[in-house]
Amino acid sequence: MVPEVFLTKDRTPYPRHQTGLGLEDRAEEYFRNQKDAKIKRIFFPIKWTAYQIEANYGHDERKMTKLRSYCKGIFANGNKFFTVKQASLDKYFTIAQYDDGPLVEMGKNCRIFGAGGIGTDPIPLTTERHKEHGFRKEILASFLGSEGTHPIRKQMFDALKKEDLFIVEDVYTKRDNTPHFAEVTEKSCFTLCPRGYGKTSFRLYEAMQLGSVPVYISDVHWLPYTQFVNWNKFCVLVKPEEIKDLSKRLRVLYASGEYKVMAEAAKKVYEEYFCFESMFKWILKILQDEK
Repeated sequence: MVPEVFLTKDRTPYPRHQTGLGLEDRAEEYFRNQKDAKIKRIFFPIKWTAYQIEANYGHDERKMTKLRSYCKGIFANGNKFFTVKQASLDKYFTIAQYDDGPLVEMGKNCRIFGAGGIGTDPIPLTTERHKEHGFRKEILASFLGSEGTHPIRKQMFDALKKEDLFIVEDVYTKRDNTPHFAEVTEKSCFTLCPRGYGKTSFRLYEAMQLGSVPVYISDVHWLPYTQFVNWNKFCVLVKPEEIKDLSKRLRVLYASGEYKVMAEAAKKVYEEYFCFESMFKWILKILQDEK
């Protein structure tokens, strides 16, 4: 069995409306119930986010040495924590939400499904659903969040904060403003989703759930399930050098009515691929299709 110290559930409510199990905990529950699934890899269930946060975001050398030593033993000497029948398998997979992924050497025989922007396979950085109220669209585009977590955000603020029908506000605060965020997002035709410290953002999937077209601004676009979905159908993908023309681009999509088609597609793809209820079955399919 995996030592309990590496299986601690994530107790950090992030985003703040997240009250139930986090992504990695839900992944463990799902894959523990897939014992009959025909896949060639063994699930490696370490709770990377909870453990690495507890290890002072990877800076607690004593705790990180313990994690490194354990992983090195697993990948160097074969599987030590499953049954003899399973021990003949030498390929693994793990699931990590942490922005920097697993902060240890995993070896080439482990497939890392990463939500935060690091890994071999992108998966959705999703969270619990917001309550929907059916608000009418009255905002062209919005962003409520921190300006300072990446230079791209500062670039976006400078270009768009004074644009008519845009709401672009730096609301970094310890106070929970989730209800206001959800209301503004639901009222927005587009939701600006710039990358922060990590390559991606929870906002992408929150926007989809609330019926707003996500506008993903990043130097590296971390796109899950591209073998199943066409992101250009429901998301506006923006590179840093394109920010200066973004207002014009969104106004064209609004004037043509195309944003409505994209918003409907975003909500549909969220339900089918990106929400907690759906996302893990696509990871399973990827593993089952592996040659």
